[in-house]
Amino acid sequence: MLFGASAVALAAGLRVWTGLLFADLGYEHVRAVDLGERLEIERQALEDELASLRSTDFLEAEAGRRLGLGPPSAGQVVDLRSEPREPREPREPGAADVRAAQAASGAQP
Repeated sequence: MLFGASAVALAAGLRVWTGLLFADLGYEHVRAVDLGERLEIERQALEDELASLRSTDFLEAEAGRRLGLGPPSAGQVVDLRSEPREPREPREPGAADVRAAQAASGAQP
């Protein structure tokens, strides 16, 4: 009889303990889901902020405010791809060229 009562008490205690364990896990799950949602909202806000910081309008305004830069004046920008290139005349190597070549090859002057 004593063994039967002990087994029932143990089973009841186990039932209560597992119920409390599952309730605690449920609350922990809810907290984790809430945290995930808050982090997703924060990630989206940071992505929006990054996009605005990379925008051309913002960069132009900051370049003017922080560095005093503005649009280039006429003639300041040269597009090298559209300029015709004249061939260079070959030149004789100077003393600096000779020293650089010797240093690169490890030869002594």
